[in-house]
Parts: sequence; C-alpha cells; structure tokens
Amino acid sequence: MGGKMLTTACNCLYAGSMRCLTRSLTSKFKTPRSATVAPGRLLISRKYCGFGVHSVRVRGYPLHHSIPLTRLDQCHTGVRVSQVASKARAASGLAASTSQAEPLQRKVSHILVKPDQEHVLDEVEERLAGGEDFRLLAGELSECRGSRMQGGDIGWIQRGQTTAMFEQAAFEADIGELVRAETQFGLHLIRVQAERQQAGIRQMSVSELAEILQDPERLSKVQLVDVREEVEERVANVPEFQLKPLSRMRDWGRTVTRELDPFKHTIVMCHHGMRSQQAAEYLQSLGFAQLSNLEGGIHAYSLKVDLTVPMY
Repeated sequence: MGGKMLTTACNCLYAGSMRCLTRSLTSKFKTPRSATVAPGRLLISRKYCGFGVHSVRVRGYPLHHSIPLTRLDQCHTGVRVSQVASKARAASGLAASTSQAEPLQRKVSHILVKPDQEHVLDEVEERLAGGEDFRLLAGELSECRGSRMQGGDIGWIQRGQTTAMFEQAAFEADIGELVRAETQFGLHLIRVQAERQQAGIRQMSVSELAEILQDPERLSKVQLVDVREEVEERVANVPEFQLKPLSRMRDWGRTVTRELDPFKHTIVMCHHGMRSQQAAEYLQSLGFAQLSNLEGGIHAYSLKVDLTVPMY
C-alpha cells in the first residue's frame, strides 16, 4: 500500500489544513465523528476540541494503531500528523521512515485578524473561492500593518524566523495552499507561494547587534538598514538604522549602490525578520557582498535587549 492516511475517530473534527474546518463535512454535521486527510496536512481547531481525550488511528500498511491525545497538552491548534505517526511506528515496533529534507525557505503571504474574528477568515476564504484577489483582501482586512501595504506579502522565510505555530503551518503546507495558524498576534490565513534553497545571508542575533552598537569601532564597520514602513518607524526605532521602506524598494534601489557601500557589512532589520530577509536578498542581487538579517527584528530587540523600545 502506498502513502498512509490518517483517520480520526472522536467527538470532534480534526480538520484538514486547506480549509481548517472542512466545509464539506461541517456543512452537514456539526461534530462529525471522523475525517480522513493526507498525512502531514492536519491542523486541529480549538473550536472543536472541547471533549477531552481523543483517539487517533493511523491507517496504512502495516500500521493500524490507536494513539490517545490528551486535550490539555496535545489536542490544540497545530498538532502535527508526523508526531502522531512517529508514536504509532514506535508503538508497533517499526522504524521511522526516511523523509525528504525540509525546504529551507518559503515565500508566504498572510492575512491577520483578531483572535475572536475567525468568521472574517471564513469570509476571506469564500471570497477567494469566488475569484477575488488575495492581495486586495489583505489590504482591506489584515490587521498586520507591515505586510498589509504589500498585499499581505511577508516574503521569504526560513525556520527560526517566525513564531512556532506560524512556522509549522507555513512549512507543512503544500505550495499554493491556504492554511490557518493561531499565534500571540491573532489568527492568520497563510498563503504559501513558493519554496527555494536558502540564500547565503547570515542570520544575526539581537545580542550580537547590541554588542556592535556598544562598540564604536565595530559600529563604524557596518551599515544599518531598517526596511519597515514609516508609520512603524515612528512607533519604535533604533536610531543607528537608516530607513528604507520595503514598499519603496524600487525607488531607493536605483541609488542604493551609491548611498551605501556594497562591500561593507550591511545589517538589515524589520519587525520580525522576514521583510528584512527579502530586502537583504535584493541587496545581494545588486552586488552587496556581506549581508546579515536581524533575526526576530526589532520585536526581538525590544524583548531581549532594550525594553525602552516600544513593542507593537
């Protein structure tokens, strides 16, 4: 038998990530007792997980083993099918299967809404199914000030740059797929656009940046670029950085090789480290030889280095 399928048998719906709450089932049954989805493509919605302990059955030759999931510590948004499958293999005495390496980078867009606005994402998916443009909907409805002006576009991300739940959803989805995630910022509808190998850009920690800022000699050897929007820079900033908004990259890109030294170490910052990665790759294409992306962006800098920098 080929690839394994996973069937849940319980009093709630374990929904496929393409629709999170599988409309074909929920339109007929409020709490379907089972749903079958492809392995590695499973999310759990909190809305349907209030019944305590559930039993998950992993089917497929030669597996047929039930795994209990406890609501308090395992039954929550983002439980991975791979984790369930590995438990089933261990319980049945089978070796873990060899899988392909994870893609190093993925290009994603998202629409962010408040935690209690799941109905807004339902509306977005319906409008997308009706042929509306994701970018226009992001500009209209997203709560993310940084990416909203880019039609929800975050750019290329890699593991370790985003929150755990956002990362998991983005890297487990298929290319072209829509997937939901819940983070401390709210509910996200994520569109995965493409994948590629990691660019040769170094990830710099905020603690290393702090050391550079405190050392005049080291500071003189770098150039610092903030690619957030002006409205964000007015809320929170690190004075040593010069502002070059990503939304105006085509404008400043014409003169940046004259305004900055392509052979000098260039450190790029944004809110969380995603737009800055995109800008760093653009600078790399223009011939900048030594580039660092500030991992976690100004959010991590405020959280771990300088509490006087406002968080937003």
